[in-house]
Amino acid sequence: MKFKIHVSNERGEWWENYELNTDNPQEWAERTVKNYNETLRSGEVPRTLLGVEVVEVDGPRLHSFFKLTNGQSVNFRGRIVDLYQCRECPVTAKRFGLSEGIIVDSKFKRKFSKYCMTQDDINKL
Repeated sequence: MKFKIHVSNERGEWWENYELNTDNPQEWAERTVKNYNETLRSGEVPRTLLGVEVVEVDGPRLHSFFKLTNGQSVNFRGRIVDLYQCRECPVTAKRFGLSEGIIVDSKFKRKFSKYCMTQDDINKL
């Protein structure tokens, strides 16, 4: 689902765009702003959620990755990685070090880079 949230602080207001697998963007936005305000660092100012606007409801679904638990992080070409697999399709991915981003494995990048494909979609390829 694609949506945007309207937030403000004492310095002004702005929109932030998101594309997430969520059924309730309003609840997600409230929880996210609350978490941000509860973990402020020095110099940061609290935010207020002004609104949520859904941009696209029935678009393609993003991958829903889960960490493979067949051990701890592994060494991959000299770097420490965590291994992931999508719950919906055969895509595998890696997270390098402590970074937040999960990177789809190269063998899936052309056809499965960002969105899940159903088994029917895969059979058509």
